[in-house]
Amino acid sequence: MVEDIIKLRVNAPPVDNKANLECTKFLSKVFNVTQSKVNIIQGKKSRRKTILIKDLTIERAKQIIEEHLLDE
Repeated sequence: MVEDIIKLRVNAPPVDNKANLECTKFLSKVFNVTQSKVNIIQGKKSRRKTILIKDLTIERAKQIIEEHLLDE
């Protein structure tokens, strides 16, 4: 199992699933996939989440993260 961790802060409150929706929306933009391909598979009511991004390899995800961090 892969144990790569990314810390992400969102402005939405953890009420009525708003924070989860903002998280999936943000990640869909970063990884250039539709929001429906970003799924929280564990921790929907927790601060620590496991997220699956369909049709994206670990290698490509790491590359995108590195590129995204270098842009800032």
